[in-house]
Amino acid sequence: MIHLDTHVVVWLAAGDLDRFELFVVPLLQQRGCAILPMVILELDYLHEIGRLKVSGAAIIQDLAADIGLVIDGSSFEDIVSVAAQLTWTRDPF
Repeated sequence: MIHLDTHVVVWLAAGDLDRFELFVVPLLQQRGCAILPMVILELDYLHEIGRLKVSGAAIIQDLAADIGLVIDGSSFEDIVSVAAQLTWTRDPF
């Protein structure tokens, strides 16, 4: 299972596949893809400020139907524990 960043979700929802190397979409189809609930929150923030035309829930619903995207049900405590060890980013989303 591959966990997707918010940007990747937006690009997939927009059908903007030119942003990906040729092997990426087949790899996502083969391994499956998931998001953390935080991605839905960020999508809703982007919708609220007018950067997206539809809500996060609508985007996720469409991608679930189109590519089998799932929402990872890991506990937030587990996610924070792993994220706290990352040093390459300070973006909580």
